[in-house]
Amino acid sequence: MEWNDIDLDKKTLRVNKTLTKAKERDYNGVVMGKIKKTFSDITKTESESGNRVIPLNDMAVSLLKQIQDYNSRKKITTDYVASTADGGYVSERNILRTFKSVLGVVGAEDYTIHALRHTFASRLLKAGTEISVVSKLLGHADINTTYSTYIHVLNDQVTDVMSGIMKI
Repeated sequence: MEWNDIDLDKKTLRVNKTLTKAKERDYNGVVMGKIKKTFSDITKTESESGNRVIPLNDMAVSLLKQIQDYNSRKKITTDYVASTADGGYVSERNILRTFKSVLGVVGAEDYTIHALRHTFASRLLKAGTEISVVSKLLGHADINTTYSTYIHVLNDQVTDVMSGIMKI
């Protein structure tokens, strides 16, 4: 994520690119050599629906401003929101290591970073957010993708509603 994708005044984040990793392969698609070289490339999102503007809440804006203040105090000049001390982007491996460390400190189960996306969507649905809104926030091209991925959350809601009716 780059700072030019964030508008703190409008409280929005523009998603329009992705970090792609690939292993070096020969023309047959076989990973080359004993040392597996991995290359990273920042590219456009896979689909037009992947390009989206996400509203930021006050907490997110506050945390982003804290990052800016920290960078200013440490004299870090960077285009990246999460950066190294010299202004480069933080590798996926380092982000994952930090994430796992935080999980350990708070005593949480071991999750992947991608699980945060599922938690976000599930909580929105459980709070009654329309599935079309959740689909748009996730950048799904087709609402059916969202529906089929999160049908278990919707089924849980049906069970909860029916349980509540029985108590009336």
